[in-house]
Order: sequence, then structure tokens, then C-alpha cells
Amino acid sequence: MLECRAGDVILQLFERTGPYQSRPGTALVIINPVIEALTVLDGPPTHEPHVESLGGSKIRVTGTVAERDSRTMVVHAGLPRVVSSLERMPDTVQVGATVSITSIAPVHAFVDADHVTTTGRNAERHDDLL
Repeated sequence: MLECRAGDVILQLFERTGPYQSRPGTALVIINPVIEALTVLDGPPTHEPHVESLGGSKIRVTGTVAERDSRTMVVHAGLPRVVSSLERMPDTVQVGATVSITSIAPVHAFVDADHVTTTGRNAERHDDLL
């Protein structure tokens, strides 16, 4: 498990990068939740983009669809999230739509080892940004 701060929320993520390339500090991380529940929010975007930890590596994401294909989409929710679905997404999920997603646990994370900064104070702290 990887614990990180993404924006203003602390997330517990299942690190899929091998062999465990994350280090304390600032890193580029692809956060990849899988959909348990999906709601397309009608009307103009009136919901603030956000990510909320539901505990136990489960999250709720509200944001705007930036990209999509049949089973994957990028949702901008303060920070972009690459969201996967076990089923084909409904046609109402279009680029520009506002969606609310609850994930199954665990939420997967992929750390880009080429973008990890562990110098200075970050090298010695375990709770800095990832």
C-alpha cells in the first residue's frame, strides 16, 4: 500500500509499480480507480471537482470527463484520474460531462520513477506529497 497526499486529500493506494519504486517525496503518480458506481450529473457543471477518501483504499471522485473510450476515461477532479470500468460505459458518459464515481477497493497507483524528487527535506519525511 502507498499512502499519499494528492491535492488536499490523503489516499491509500495499491502500488502496481514494480518493484516498489516509490520513495518519500514528490512524484508523478497515475491514480487508477475502478468504477463501482457511476452517476452522470445533469445540467451545466455546478459541482466542484473533488476527490474524497472513503477509507480502505476506496474513493469518490466528482469531475469532468476529459477523455474516454469504451471502458476507460480521464476525469479532471482537481487532479486528473484515469478511471477504469469493468463494463462498457454508458453513452451518456461523454467528454465534457460531469460525473460522480465511487471506486471499488483497492484504488491502483502507478509511480513514474523518472519523476520522483527525494532530495532535501523530502528525503527524510514519510508524509510528503507523492
